Amino acid sequence: MKKFKYIDGVDKWLKPMDYEEFWYVIKDYYLGLSPREGCDQKSRDDEVDEETILYGLNSIASMTLTLRHDLNYRPVTPWLKVVE
Repeated sequence: MKKFKYIDGVDKWLKPMDYEEFWYVIKDYYLGLSPREGCDQKSRDDEVDEETILYGLNSIASMTLTLRHDLNYRPVTPWLKVVE
Protein backbone atom coordinates (compact mmCIF):
# COMPACT_ATOMS: atom_id res chain seq x y z
CA MET A 1 0.00 0.00 0.00
CA LYS A 2 1.17 3.45 -0.85
CA LYS A 3 1.76 5.94 1.96
CA PHE A 4 0.88 9.57 1.50
CA LYS A 5 2.41 12.65 3.06
CA TYR A 6 0.31 15.34 1.33
CA ILE A 7 -3.05 15.69 -0.42
CA ASP A 8 -1.11 16.57 -3.58
CA GLY A 9 0.43 13.08 -3.51
CA VAL A 10 -2.98 11.40 -3.37
CA ASP A 11 -4.26 13.45 -6.29
CA LYS A 12 -1.09 12.85 -8.31
CA TRP A 13 -1.39 9.09 -7.65
CA LEU A 14 -5.06 8.87 -8.65
CA LYS A 15 -5.05 11.14 -11.71
CA PRO A 16 -3.33 8.90 -14.31
CA MET A 17 -5.39 5.80 -13.46
CA ASP A 18 -8.00 4.53 -15.86
CA TYR A 19 -11.25 2.91 -14.73
CA GLU A 20 -9.91 -0.67 -14.60
CA GLU A 21 -6.68 0.28 -12.87
CA PHE A 22 -8.55 2.35 -10.29
CA TRP A 23 -10.65 -0.63 -9.17
CA TYR A 24 -7.62 -2.93 -9.09
CA VAL A 25 -5.42 -0.60 -7.02
CA ILE A 26 -8.02 0.86 -4.67
CA LYS A 27 -9.43 -2.46 -3.39
CA ASP A 28 -6.80 -2.74 -0.64
CA TYR A 29 -7.72 0.65 0.85
CA TYR A 30 -11.28 -0.23 1.99
CA LEU A 31 -12.73 3.18 1.19
CA GLY A 32 -16.41 2.27 1.36
CA LEU A 33 -17.08 3.24 -2.24
CA SER A 34 -20.13 2.18 -4.20
CA PRO A 35 -19.75 -1.42 -5.34
CA ARG A 36 -18.07 -1.76 -8.70
CA GLU A 37 -20.97 -3.79 -10.08
CA GLY A 38 -23.29 -0.81 -9.63
CA CYS A 39 -20.88 1.55 -11.35
CA ASP A 40 -20.37 -0.91 -14.20
CA GLN A 41 -24.13 -1.27 -14.61
CA LYS A 42 -24.66 2.49 -14.80
CA SER A 43 -21.99 2.67 -17.47
CA ARG A 44 -23.48 -0.23 -19.46
CA ASP A 45 -26.96 1.29 -19.27
CA ASP A 46 -25.54 4.62 -20.53
CA GLU A 47 -26.84 6.41 -17.43
CA VAL A 48 -23.38 7.84 -16.77
CA ASP A 49 -20.22 7.61 -18.86
CA GLU A 50 -17.18 5.83 -17.43
CA GLU A 51 -15.09 9.03 -17.36
CA THR A 52 -17.65 10.77 -15.12
CA ILE A 53 -17.88 7.75 -12.82
CA LEU A 54 -14.09 7.67 -12.51
CA TYR A 55 -13.98 11.42 -11.77
CA GLY A 56 -16.47 10.95 -8.93
CA LEU A 57 -14.69 7.88 -7.57
CA ASN A 58 -11.35 9.73 -7.63
CA SER A 59 -12.90 12.64 -5.73
CA ILE A 60 -14.37 10.37 -3.06
CA ALA A 61 -11.15 8.34 -2.76
CA SER A 62 -9.05 11.50 -2.43
CA MET A 63 -11.34 12.97 0.22
CA THR A 64 -11.50 9.70 2.18
CA LEU A 65 -7.73 9.17 2.17
CA THR A 66 -7.17 12.83 3.08
CA LEU A 67 -9.46 12.58 6.10
CA ARG A 68 -8.24 9.13 7.14
CA HIS A 69 -4.58 10.19 7.18
CA ASP A 70 -5.16 13.81 8.24
CA LEU A 71 -3.30 15.13 5.19
CA ASN A 72 -2.65 18.74 4.22
CA TYR A 73 -1.44 20.36 1.02
CA ARG A 74 2.30 20.51 0.45
CA PRO A 75 3.73 23.76 1.84
CA VAL A 76 4.39 26.38 -0.79
CA THR A 77 8.08 27.06 -1.19
CA PRO A 78 9.22 30.65 -1.71
CA TRP A 79 9.86 31.73 -5.28
CA LEU A 80 12.75 33.97 -4.35
CA LYS A 81 15.62 33.34 -2.07
CA VAL A 82 17.26 36.20 -0.22
CA VAL A 83 21.06 36.11 -0.37
CA GLU A 84 23.53 38.43 1.21
